[in-house]
Amino acid sequence: LNLWIELMEKHKALTDLSWFAMDEKELAKIKDFRHSVSWKVAEYIAQKNIKKVGTDFAVPNENFKEYFNFVKQKAEDSNVDYLIYGHFGNSHIHLNFLPQNQEEYNKAKKHYRELALKAVDLKGTVSAEHGIGKLKREYLEIMYGKDNILKMALVKKAFDDKFILNPDNIFSESILKEIEP
Repeated sequence: LNLWIELMEKHKALTDLSWFAMDEKELAKIKDFRHSVSWKVAEYIAQKNIKKVGTDFAVPNENFKEYFNFVKQKAEDSNVDYLIYGHFGNSHIHLNFLPQNQEEYNKAKKHYRELALKAVDLKGTVSAEHGIGKLKREYLEIMYGKDNILKMALVKKAFDDKFILNPDNIFSESILKEIEP
């Protein structure tokens, strides 16, 4: 434990706020806590009847510290309630903006775009585990460019030539029309 603390202090980690599991029971408690964060966020937004703006970005390990600091600063600058957690060992951040009104929601969406651009700039991804769907497809194009999105849509067409599976999901109708003969 002392060696871990020394290593953490060397890298300026917040050792007084860090948790350690010394056995399977303590590890299970940490895992339960981590997974309960998502549930508590969902409970909070249901109680407050608000719509969160949640990120799912990841960057290469060598860029994580820069990205984390950027995310935290953007969250602070937004003046919107937020929570940051995630899979930091995988350089994967979940930032949840918790806007209280439409103005804050619009601000959060603006910051979301800046965070996506920065993740891509740092050779990261706009979706680490939750998929692209409808909400993130514009960011997928930022990552790969329109030509590559059109190639991906052609793959979809090969398996679903009538575009009936997950309509308007990942690929907008306008993209799909571009690949039709």
